[in-house]
Amino acid sequence: MSRPDWIAVWQDAYATVRDQLRSERAAGMRPRVSMRNYTDSTIDTYARREAERRCQNAINRWNEGK
Repeated sequence: MSRPDWIAVWQDAYATVRDQLRSERAAGMRPRVSMRNYTDSTIDTYARREAERRCQNAINRWNEGK
């Protein structure tokens, strides 16, 4: 099994989270617990943190399956 492209995994997770948060902002939903507001910088920070967490979890799962 070849090693996944972890940069692509992170970028995909980042784009997914960022787009979800922007959709929530457009729908008028309340910000998530760890977010004060839906400014672009807050969305970016949250999306980066969440993408890092998801990517790390994917790496851990991949390493366990080796």
